[in-house]
Amino acid sequence: MKLSTFETIDEKRNAYKYEQINSFDDAINKIEKMSELKKTRPIYFRGLADGSWKIFSFAQREWITRELDIQYASYFDFISQFLNFTKNKYALYLRSSCKIVTDISAFSSLQHYGAPTPFVDWTSDFNVALYFATQTNALCLGGETSSFVSVYWLEVGNGASTPNNDLYSLSKLIENYNQSLNNAVQSVGRSPLRPEIFYKNATQFDVWKKFPILWISESEKDYLKISNPRRDLQGGAFVYSSDPNKSLDEIFNGKSMNNVHVQYNGLLLPKIHCIDIHKSLIPKLKKYISEIHYDAANLGLNDQNWGETSFQEFLEV
Repeated sequence: MKLSTFETIDEKRNAYKYEQINSFDDAINKIEKMSELKKTRPIYFRGLADGSWKIFSFAQREWITRELDIQYASYFDFISQFLNFTKNKYALYLRSSCKIVTDISAFSSLQHYGAPTPFVDWTSDFNVALYFATQTNALCLGGETSSFVSVYWLEVGNGASTPNNDLYSLSKLIENYNQSLNNAVQSVGRSPLRPEIFYKNATQFDVWKKFPILWISESEKDYLKISNPRRDLQGGAFVYSSDPNKSLDEIFNGKSMNNVHVQYNGLLLPKIHCIDIHKSLIPKLKKYISEIHYDAANLGLNDQNWGETSFQEFLEV
């Protein structure tokens, strides 16, 4: 089965808050403007090397293209089985990449080292997103959308600066879970859970796997507990979606028209911003980002993709 893609620019204009860049000067101006905007808003970026691609997680891509629904009872079953396989067979790799190995930190490490997870990478650095967007040698072939590379940006919501954006943080979900759990145990006369017991329970995949959309960042207290070169050098953060089939443009579809709000599972998630950059600019942009030291070595990309190896072994079991 094939993943859905954007065939026309009009489709992208409908899906995102859309703009196009067709000159190098405009590209540099946009970089400068985004750097200034970042100082006042909590915004994050993602780069894709083909403008026709939709934003799916790696796990979604594998689930859809390999038709894994034939083999596994559910999308969550597929993800859980792979997670448990890696935690058993690649424990040493996880311990070297995680401060504490939990389901959350294991997923985020696997994401950085080539394995399919339900996490979508984002970065706090526009130039990191631009680096990944320009990693293509196909300079203008295919349909009209494939003549561009794309940089996306979104705002982290549920805060004072973005009150109408319900992109919930994982830490808030876990804190709510903690409060509910402690209320339950205290209602039957038991003492509150010890912090280490709470942490072990709250970070399990089963606790948060069905929440529609989550924002995950290491800055959120101590829940992620990951430290590896790729995350640290790339300013990484993640969006988690529980839907096996919807791309992020289908989830972030909120708009206001005649005072009617379009919501996804009860959450208001405004459209993601999309900046399409013409592929004819790639040689100049590659030179620009190389000169400011955004390259494979400085982004930690020369390390072994052990997550990819783990997934290949898992498929062979």
